[in-house]
Amino acid sequence: MGCQENEYLVNNTDRPDWMRKEALGNLVRDCCLDAIFRVVNNTDRPDWMRYAALDAIRAYACLGNGAAVSMSSTSISIAGMDISVNSVSVNFSSLGNAAAQCLYRLANNTDRPDRMRRATVETLVAIRHSKHCLAIADNSDRPDWMRKLAMKGL
Repeated sequence: MGCQENEYLVNNTDRPDWMRKEALGNLVRDCCLDAIFRVVNNTDRPDWMRYAALDAIRAYACLGNGAAVSMSSTSISIAGMDISVNSVSVNFSSLGNAAAQCLYRLANNTDRPDRMRRATVETLVAIRHSKHCLAIADNSDRPDWMRKLAMKGL
């Protein structure tokens, strides 16, 4: 199955949680970043699913950071599952940069819970994504805790 079919299963509340969890794992395995981002942003999804999807995006963001570019495969752990991602069809550097952009968008979404926004900024700081950290730190519309945290990534 591809991204569309797995996203359908993840979003289908008539399916059992085990099936939805497996479909989310398939989205992660297949690097369906857009679909995973939609899961994080969908407030109708249960928290376990949204935060598992967020963990995947955070893991992807770390892949675009330096040495990960030369890797041929990696393993990502979400929701108690270890998922292998193979770079035969994935450019880890591009995936990491796109994931960092997703994190930046989540951090700036005031409709997201502070717990989620903190996790996104912490990841941007950890990977020292100075462009996004500067944009957050320099934005006077962001709360002080977020701006101070983002300063650590500069």
